Amino acid sequence: MADLFPVLAGAIVTGVAGNYLVQRWQLRTWRIQQRQIGYQTELEELKKLLDDITQKSADRLRSMRRLVSSMAPNAVWSFNDALKSYQDQVASWNTALASLFVRIRLTANYRWSIRFEEEIHASFREAGALIEQGARHRQGGGPFIWSDLSEPSRKLDGLQTLLSLFLHDLTDVVERRREEIYFGRKINVTHEGLSEYSLFELVHVTLTTDVSSFYVIRSA
Repeated sequence: MADLFPVLAGAIVTGVAGNYLVQRWQLRTWRIQQRQIGYQTELEELKKLLDDITQKSADRLRSMRRLVSSMAPNAVWSFNDALKSYQDQVASWNTALASLFVRIRLTANYRWSIRFEEEIHASFREAGALIEQGARHRQGGGPFIWSDLSEPSRKLDGLQTLLSLFLHDLTDVVERRREEIYFGRKINVTHEGLSEYSLFELVHVTLTTDVSSFYVIRSA
């Protein structure tokens, strides 16, 4: 019996320790899975935000160009129909604006929210003011003035350029985030990045001749 005690004790300790390790491993796996689910949700929200900004911006820009075209002599578009469409798009934009600001800040960051306000929304507002001035002149029965078309058109061309750059850069954010989630983050040797290096990796850095090409991969 005395000989069996160490065996039984060892079996019990091994079972308890094994069960503890299995539970820790399962908990760690569950946390990783939940974190990945959270990252996937954030990525989908960011992609949805990009789609919404693209669609709403395109709809409003299209209605602005149509209204400008409708003010020209012998225009194809009906002025009243174009004006109604423009007003509907302005109302739709203004309704979604507060939500867009919040979503940009949550899914991207505050800097992107400021850029959206200062570059995109402000440009829409300035171009809209010029177009509405021309529309009021048209409604008042005044003589046709080419500047009522040329100045808003130039403003819309500039807005189109700013919008394209904004969407291009935001698309890059979505792509980088997707790569981080699926392939991990690439961390180069920088003052900020070294804090995420292990001791072994730091030693490796000191032995590397080309530090600029050295990097490690970390999961998102």
